[in-house]
Amino acid sequence: FTVEPGETILRAGLRQGVDLDFACEVGECGTCRLQLLEGEVDMPDTEGLTPAERESGYILACVSRPRCRVVVDK
Repeated sequence: FTVEPGETILRAGLRQGVDLDFACEVGECGTCRLQLLEGEVDMPDTEGLTPAERESGYILACVSRPRCRVVVDK
């Protein structure tokens, strides 16, 4: 799906009817965690991911904004 400039992955997915899990929408709960397979995102430091999860390539869809084309997995 297409993410508009400034839009988060979560908002873009929901706008286009993609079934994505979410709860807090501020990066604290980890419910919207996705694995980033390709590309890069801007994502603020959040409490929703552990350092190990970040190192393993996980992102939070609710606060992540793509820098380029990305591929993610649930």
